[in-house]
Amino acid sequence: MWEWLISYNRIDVELLKEAFESYTKLHFNEFGLDIHQFVSLPAISQSVAYSKFDTSSPPFYSVPRKFNEISELFRSKMRGGICMVFHRMIALNCIDADLPDAAKLSRINKPWKKLIQWDCNSLCMGFKILTLN
Repeated sequence: MWEWLISYNRIDVELLKEAFESYTKLHFNEFGLDIHQFVSLPAISQSVAYSKFDTSSPPFYSVPRKFNEISELFRSKMRGGICMVFHRMIALNCIDADLPDAAKLSRINKPWKKLIQWDCNSLCMGFKILTLN
């Protein structure tokens, strides 16, 4: 049984490795992108879209107010949520002794005052900053 499990996992990992290599080569050959430099699939899509955008085209905007019903229809059907990317655990304004010092103090041994939260969701490409007063 143990030998079968090892063999199965090797085959599975080899398949996954080949899929990643193929996906990476495809994006590099088609768009000149190293996909490992991006944090999310929406970021890759955005880069491809902007690289293919014809700058002589007229600018595009969101849906005008007179078509608010269409805008509301699209928004009501959207699905998604926050896909946060944190570098590390940071506890703002926390005195819990059980937390590691790195979660409470910066490299210069001062309490953390700010947390930057990246949102890699395709519906909200941006970030938020939480600052303590």
